[in-house]
Amino acid sequence: MRPLIRVTGIAKPFTRSTLHDMAIPQEPIIFCCVDSIPARRMIWETIRASALFFVDGRMATEIVRVLAVGDPVSDGDYASTLYAEENYTCPCPAASTIETASICAGWMVHQFAKWLRGLPADADVTLNLLGHRADRRRALIARSTHRSRSQEYRGLPDCGLFL
Repeated sequence: MRPLIRVTGIAKPFTRSTLHDMAIPQEPIIFCCVDSIPARRMIWETIRASALFFVDGRMATEIVRVLAVGDPVSDGDYASTLYAEENYTCPCPAASTIETASICAGWMVHQFAKWLRGLPADADVTLNLLGHRADRRRALIARSTHRSRSQEYRGLPDCGLFL
């Protein structure tokens, strides 16, 4: 792993011009940690052409879902998870526990770490903490393409991690 990595947190609403305004020199790594589908859709549409890796963490009380995309430009699956919010109701994430948030963050970082090592990320992982159950769907990433892009990323002198 890279001992030096630059993390840029955004503490304001993301807009379509955020990446341009920040002048990130490399292809960004995106950790999507928002609580609405319209916000996720706008972020995805904005970063898809330029991101090197994308991971989205979702929570509903004690259920965690982590979606990872190892090559956003060629991905055809993530957009299908951006359903209309009125079609899905779940308990408010505010009722979630700190443990749930920590597990979600850990799974997001785990997918990124796998991607850095040249391993395919799990495209879709759902953890039901109350039911002690986990479901996952493997990413269909061509290993040769994935490996060359992650190796290229590791070689950058100052990589930008975008939150």
